[in-house]
Amino acid sequence: MEEFRDVGLRLEVFGTRGSNSIFGDGFAKYGGSTSCYLLEANDGNKKEAIILDAGTGLFNINELNYDEITILLSHVHLDHVLGLPVFPCLSDARKKISIYLACRKGVSAKEQLDALFSEPYWPCKLSDYKAKIEILDMPQTTNTEMLPWKKNFRSS
Repeated sequence: MEEFRDVGLRLEVFGTRGSNSIFGDGFAKYGGSTSCYLLEANDGNKKEAIILDAGTGLFNINELNYDEITILLSHVHLDHVLGLPVFPCLSDARKKISIYLACRKGVSAKEQLDALFSEPYWPCKLSDYKAKIEILDMPQTTNTEMLPWKKNFRSS
């Protein structure tokens, strides 16, 4: 069994609103962007960026200084993926981006995202972007060893 190591975690919230984004002075306090969270993990040896959902909150993540980025999508409703097509890291050839999504009704993660990134919904295919993009089916497990960053965490 692996030794537990201290892992520094930082969570930044970029969007929490459901269904549709909304903007204006009246919404500045709590924000108007849809679901997007950035989890940064640092165990002293390696830094990792994990993005949880890619709603319009993703518009607010301008620069990520990580060569490898993991994106976990809860599902492909538009309020959870609308920021993905214009995410700047997709256009950076130095980036490796792993996108995890659960199969839904027999449709794989790749098939779901290929449908989103196609005419008439979007003019570019995922393969048109410069980043190295890997689309993976999210494992249906609670085993933390299966998680993308392969860390063991314990509750205190």
